Amino acid sequence: MKKEFNLLLVTVFCLQLTIICAGQLPSTNWTLVPEISDDFNGSSLDSTKWSTKSGYPTSGIFSFNNAKNISVSGGYLKLIAKKEDFKGKSYTSAYLESNINDPGNGSYLEVRAKAIDVRANICCAIWEQTFPLRGSLNSNPEIDIQEYLLSGANGNPNRVQSTLHRWTTKPGVHTQDAYQVFDSHEPLCYDFHAYGLELRNGKLLFYLDGFNYWEYNVASMPEYVTSPRHIILSLEGHAGNPVDSYLPAVFLIDYVRIYRFIGG
Repeated sequence: MKKEFNLLLVTVFCLQLTIICAGQLPSTNWTLVPEISDDFNGSSLDSTKWSTKSGYPTSGIFSFNNAKNISVSGGYLKLIAKKEDFKGKSYTSAYLESNINDPGNGSYLEVRAKAIDVRANICCAIWEQTFPLRGSLNSNPEIDIQEYLLSGANGNPNRVQSTLHRWTTKPGVHTQDAYQVFDSHEPLCYDFHAYGLELRNGKLLFYLDGFNYWEYNVASMPEYVTSPRHIILSLEGHAGNPVDSYLPAVFLIDYVRIYRFIGG
């Protein structure tokens, strides 16, 4: 009897853990939009939803080698960083931009992902932007939902970093409007976590595993909410030099899902 009871406790705990790690919608008033979502259940990228063309060729010490560093298998999208010579750099990483838009106002984006091994010292990012940047009169809002940036010896491996930028003058020149950090209870690379972004009623709301850790009013630039943006998943060189002994390293994405607000 005791053995059966212990098994029941373990089962309940695992179910609770699965619910937490799978994220949680802000309310029941959302419906999934399958045509602009992806669970990566096949063996290759859906080219109607994703493009392997990089918005820019390099990031710090890395050059993007998307043809070799992006794959889909086992129900996951995999972005890989390696030590290899490619286009004048000694390391390669990956950049993936959606062909589909987060439609903006009235949307909720959730990406369930496992951050890259913190010991590799590489920035993995989930963000929104559309390339190429379009002219000096377009505010070109960039929403960094998650940047695993503070991953060096003096950083915090538990930390989500979220930032808002606008590119109002020309490519290569931008301003930072706002910045927020939030610390999870464990390093983000230990397990999968759900990163969420709600765009609604003139506000940006950021979530980690269903918890709303930042709310930002966009009155100074409504385009943060109203402007449709592509979804970008990438490995960047913002953390400095990677640690060779932990390469290759993988950024795992379980799903990208977009929901539409249906009222209430």
